[in-house]
Amino acid sequence: RPLLKFLLVSLFFLAAIFGVFSFAFAQTKLPSIDIRSTGDVVNILNRILGFVYQIIGILAVIVILYSAALFMTSGDNEDRRKKAISYLKWGIAGIIVAILAGSIITLVTSVLQGS
Repeated sequence: RPLLKFLLVSLFFLAAIFGVFSFAFAQTKLPSIDIRSTGDVVNILNRILGFVYQIIGILAVIVILYSAALFMTSGDNEDRRKKAISYLKWGIAGIIVAILAGSIITLVTSVLQGS
């Protein structure tokens, strides 16, 4: 039940953030997609994957903050403390995945573009 509450609050928070950014970019013209080489495809995929991994990083930080709050409010409850430590481990794993994914994207981009 608390996990569901946390997920709903997180989704609301993300929706609010993206809602603000969508208003900011509402008046901009969408770029046209002109694919002429593999470098163009790589750049488009790089942008999409970069955005996805930023979201993973943000969610990992939110999980770490939730685990800290859970740990601080656990008191003498050993089950909640173990649950908080588990969330902390998964949050750190999420940050590591986001960092490694960004590195892999950079590596693959440089190999495919030949630089």
